[in-house]
Amino acid sequence: MAKVVCFYSVHQCGGNPKEYIGSFNVTKVAVERRSAFLNSYPQILDDSNGVNDTKMIQTMIYQFVNNIGKLRGSITGSQHTASWRSIMLTSGENEILAYAEAQGVAARVIPITDFSFEGEDESFSGKLYTSFTDNHGAIGIEFLNRWKDKRNIYSREFEEYRKMYLEKSVKNDVARRISLHYSFIVFTGKVLNDLFNREGLNVDLNALEALFYNISNENKAVDRPLLELEQLLEEIDSNRNRLYVEYEPTQTISALYHNGELYLTPAYIKESLGVNAKQIRSAWLKRNVTVTFKNKDLDVDYTTINKRGRAHKGILINKDVIKKLGFDFSTKKF
Repeated sequence: MAKVVCFYSVHQCGGNPKEYIGSFNVTKVAVERRSAFLNSYPQILDDSNGVNDTKMIQTMIYQFVNNIGKLRGSITGSQHTASWRSIMLTSGENEILAYAEAQGVAARVIPITDFSFEGEDESFSGKLYTSFTDNHGAIGIEFLNRWKDKRNIYSREFEEYRKMYLEKSVKNDVARRISLHYSFIVFTGKVLNDLFNREGLNVDLNALEALFYNISNENKAVDRPLLELEQLLEEIDSNRNRLYVEYEPTQTISALYHNGELYLTPAYIKESLGVNAKQIRSAWLKRNVTVTFKNKDLDVDYTTINKRGRAHKGILINKDVIKKLGFDFSTKKF
């Protein structure tokens, strides 16, 4: 019965955008089974704001990029484990990274924000939709026919794109991890322009390149450690009652401002970041966001600050990083 239903769905859908696109009103099991069914076809989910439980999104991302379903057992042994090799496309008012806490998620997602089809009139979206509806599936067959004659040449060219985007991302750890996948997107655009040149197809490769610069340099959501620090600094800046400057706060201390330097307390970081605290602190230290100190011949990210006869542990934040993020905790602010 299941095979009949699947065949009927494909027959009815035929790649039609109306039937093909799914929603976020879905369970992880449903995403897994649909991914296995689609196999090498993209999984498309529309409107992340429609998800029932935002905590599900992070787990779903990890599940999907691992290309394999959950291992399940039965009374007769292990069940068949589904697998797939594809990509997932999502949309929403908020970036999907906003719903994830783990640093590793940013290295598995390519966020595209503030991107528009410049120079197009109001009829563009309607024409695009009509084209998808009337011609879905047609270009795929023709692409394969034209690709097979040049596949060896294109395979060598892809290596050049991979190296180029790896070099473009040297200043951003997360962007470097997604550079391989992004280079493939641009490479695909180049191949499509080449294969369908006589039909007038013209994917703007310059716009795609500019978008990658935006992801690497401006989109802090890609850089999870920096985003977490910015959020902590915003909280301290808006709640100065927990910042120890001259007099000890009556509330729990989040940070100390001492001799022109800002120190975050380890307890505050753990309270705010939870299980990700150790990982984020390690990333800060490697990137000189925080300062290294010696403790019994070991490199650590904390030191002891003495204020009014009491010792406090603090993690020193690099002044240049604080300034870059747009904060000022100097005494002139008080």
